[in-house]
Order: sequence, then structure tokens, then C-alpha cells
Amino acid sequence: MELALLALDVLVIFAAFIFSILAYRLYRSLSVVRESKAELEQLSQQFIQATDSAEKSIVNLKAVADPAAESLQTHIDKALKLRDELDFLVERADQLADSLSDGISSKRKSNTATKNKNSLEEALKDMEKKADKWEEESKKEGSDEDDDLRRSLKGVR
Repeated sequence: MELALLALDVLVIFAAFIFSILAYRLYRSLSVVRESKAELEQLSQQFIQATDSAEKSIVNLKAVADPAAESLQTHIDKALKLRDELDFLVERADQLADSLSDGISSKRKSNTATKNKNSLEEALKDMEKKADKWEEESKKEGSDEDDDLRRSLKGVR
């Protein structure tokens, strides 16, 4: 029995030794957790500060961006009005250009017709002069054919 008690004592000592090793390991792990907890707390404080700073920056950015956006919108509205006015002016200029082109074209036709009329009038005058010359010559010669020709030419006028 003594042997059994001795074996039991050895077993208890061995178990106590194992438990002490495990307790030591657990203590070290808890130390790491405690240190990590401090670091985690420090990181969470930095995160909170960064978040607060970002929120303040966003508020400031909005405060700066609102007047800029209004100014930009004003410029956009003015640009759109100018574009509309330019579109109107371009349309009006196209209409005026077409009207001017039509006027020039009709004036050219009118000038051509006037030139043709003047040319025909000059040709008729020349023919009249020639007819008068022939008439004089024919009076001298007394030809009936020439008289007929002269009358035909004068009738053309």
C-alpha cells in the first residue's frame, strides 16, 4: 500500500508539475493579451481621433464646396444662356447669308439679262445702220429685193 501511496504521490506531483507548466503558459498568454489590450486600446483611440478629424474635414469641405458649387452653377447657367444666344445668332446669320446669296444670284441674273438686252439693242442699232446704208445704196441702185430686206429687218425691231 505504501507503494500505491507513493505512486499516487508521484502522480500528484507529476500532475502538479504539468499544471504549473500549463499555468505558466497561460500566464504568459494572458500577459500578451494584456499588452495587446493596451495596444488595441491605443489603436482604438487613434482610430476615434482619425474619425473625428475626418468628420471635421468633411464638414469644412462641405462649407467650402457649397459656395464653389453655387458659383460653378452660376457660370454653367450663363454659359448655357450664351450658347442659346449663339445658336440663335448662327441661325439668323444662316438665314441672312441665304437671303444675301439669293439676292446676289438674282442681281447677277438681272445684270446678265440687262447685258443681253443691251447687246441685242446694240445689234439692232447696227442692223438699222446697215439697213439704212443698204437703203441708200439700193435707192441708188433701185433694187426691190433690198427694199424687202430692209423692211424685214426694221420689222424685227
